[in-house]
Parts: sequence; C-alpha cells; structure tokens
Amino acid sequence: MKYVRSTKSIDPQTTVVICQGEMDSLAVEELHQAVDPLLGDSVSHLVFDLGAVEYVSSSVLSFLMASQGKARDKGGGVSLVGASPLVRQVFEMASLDGLFRFYSTLEEAGIAEAMPAQAKDKEKASRQKKVA
Repeated sequence: MKYVRSTKSIDPQTTVVICQGEMDSLAVEELHQAVDPLLGDSVSHLVFDLGAVEYVSSSVLSFLMASQGKARDKGGGVSLVGASPLVRQVFEMASLDGLFRFYSTLEEAGIAEAMPAQAKDKEKASRQKKVA
C-alpha cells in the first residue's frame, strides 16, 4: 500500500493506522480498505499516525470526519499523532482542529509501543551502557 503503511492492533478496541506520503484523493480508497473493516469489528478508537505524512487533502479530511463519527457512535473516537505543522495547519484552516485530539507521539496519546519485556530490558541496559 502506498498511503497506509500498516495497521497495528493495540487492544480489542484500539488500532493505530500508520500513514505516509502526500495523502490526496487517491489515498481515500486505501484508507477505506484499511479502516472500514476495523470499524465493522470491535474497534472504537482509531489512532492515525501521521508522522510520515507530508500533506492531507480535503477528501482525506472528509474521510477522517466520517471515521470520527462512526467511532463516536461506538463510544470511541479518532486521534491524530505526529502531524507536522503543515498538516496541522490544513486542519486549522478547515476549522477541524477542534474535532480531533492531536498528540505529538504515540506515548503522549497513551499508547506504549508493544515490545516484549525482554526487549525493553535489553533496550534499557543498552541506554545505561551508553550513559556510563
């Protein structure tokens, strides 16, 4: 896929959708393919990781608004993570910045990257060695 790099289930209700590139009208069909089945299941919280997104078009904004409505109907919502100042400006210019929760990182959004405990321990030990 060109615009949706991957999806990652965090728990039965929450999925992260990792996006990339210049998301224009061509991206909407790909977004539908990735997200519609999720909202048909038990997912009620969608987190779009926009860290690698350079641009979003009005058709993508429309898709995100529709997804927000569907998620809210299920008691959840849509959050946006890592949006660049340019991408954030598109939401502001359309007066849609108040419709979504924006976060700088997944961790700030309350989502810790799923790493096995052993990998976390190794990473912590590696950082401690670098400091010493």
